[in-house]
Amino acid sequence: MGTSSFQKNIEIKIDENTYKLKRKILNDIWQLEEVKTNKIIEKTVNELQQIYTEGKLTFSNYKTNLNNNEKKCS
Repeated sequence: MGTSSFQKNIEIKIDENTYKLKRKILNDIWQLEEVKTNKIIEKTVNELQQIYTEGKLTFSNYKTNLNNNEKKCS
Protein backbone atom coordinates (compact mmCIF):
# COMPACT_ATOMS: atom_id res chain seq x y z
CA MET A 1 0.00 0.00 0.00
CA GLY A 2 1.33 3.44 -0.89
CA THR A 3 0.92 6.76 0.80
CA SER A 4 0.71 10.25 -0.58
CA SER A 5 1.06 13.62 1.05
CA PHE A 6 0.74 17.28 0.23
CA GLN A 7 4.08 18.31 -1.27
CA LYS A 8 5.24 20.94 -3.74
CA ASN A 9 4.63 20.07 -7.43
CA ILE A 10 2.36 17.11 -6.66
CA GLU A 11 -0.71 16.95 -8.90
CA ILE A 12 -4.06 16.39 -7.26
CA LYS A 13 -7.57 16.09 -8.64
CA ILE A 14 -10.46 17.78 -6.91
CA ASP A 15 -13.66 16.58 -8.51
CA GLU A 16 -12.83 16.78 -12.24
CA ASN A 17 -10.13 19.48 -12.06
CA THR A 18 -6.39 18.80 -11.89
CA TYR A 19 -4.23 21.09 -9.77
CA LYS A 20 -0.52 21.33 -9.03
CA LEU A 21 0.50 22.23 -5.49
CA LYS A 22 2.69 25.28 -6.15
CA ARG A 23 3.73 26.56 -2.74
CA LYS A 24 2.80 26.46 0.91
CA ILE A 25 2.29 29.85 2.52
CA LEU A 26 1.51 30.92 6.09
CA ASN A 27 2.30 27.41 7.41
CA ASP A 28 -1.18 26.07 6.63
CA ILE A 29 -2.24 27.42 3.22
CA TRP A 30 -1.39 25.85 -0.13
CA GLN A 31 -1.54 27.70 -3.43
CA LEU A 32 -2.89 25.36 -6.10
CA GLU A 33 -2.57 26.03 -9.82
CA GLU A 34 -5.27 24.59 -12.06
CA VAL A 35 -3.39 22.75 -14.80
CA LYS A 36 -5.72 23.72 -17.69
CA THR A 37 -6.18 27.42 -16.90
CA ASN A 38 -3.15 28.25 -14.69
CA LYS A 39 -5.62 29.88 -12.28
CA ILE A 40 -4.32 30.02 -8.69
CA ILE A 41 -6.59 29.14 -5.78
CA GLU A 42 -5.77 28.80 -2.10
CA LYS A 43 -6.82 26.03 0.28
CA THR A 44 -5.88 25.41 3.88
CA VAL A 45 -4.39 22.07 4.86
CA ASN A 46 -7.59 21.38 6.81
CA GLU A 47 -9.71 22.09 3.72
CA LEU A 48 -7.58 19.74 1.61
CA GLN A 49 -7.79 17.02 4.26
CA GLN A 50 -11.57 17.42 4.48
CA ILE A 51 -11.96 17.23 0.68
CA TYR A 52 -9.76 14.10 0.70
CA THR A 53 -11.85 12.54 3.49
CA GLU A 54 -15.00 13.20 1.43
CA GLY A 55 -13.45 11.26 -1.45
CA LYS A 56 -13.35 14.30 -3.75
CA LEU A 57 -9.54 14.68 -3.77
CA THR A 58 -7.17 12.15 -5.31
CA PHE A 59 -3.46 12.22 -6.02
CA SER A 60 -2.95 12.26 -9.81
CA ASN A 61 0.75 11.36 -9.72
CA TYR A 62 0.13 8.36 -7.49
CA LYS A 63 -0.55 5.26 -9.54
CA THR A 64 -0.84 1.72 -8.37
CA ASN A 65 -1.25 -1.47 -10.30
CA LEU A 66 -1.87 -4.44 -8.07
CA ASN A 67 -1.70 -6.84 -11.02
CA ASN A 68 2.03 -6.18 -11.35
CA ASN A 69 2.60 -7.16 -7.73
CA GLU A 70 0.30 -10.18 -7.55
CA LYS A 71 1.77 -13.64 -7.71
CA LYS A 72 -0.28 -16.47 -9.11
CA CYS A 73 -0.57 -19.68 -7.17
CA SER A 74 -0.54 -22.85 -9.26
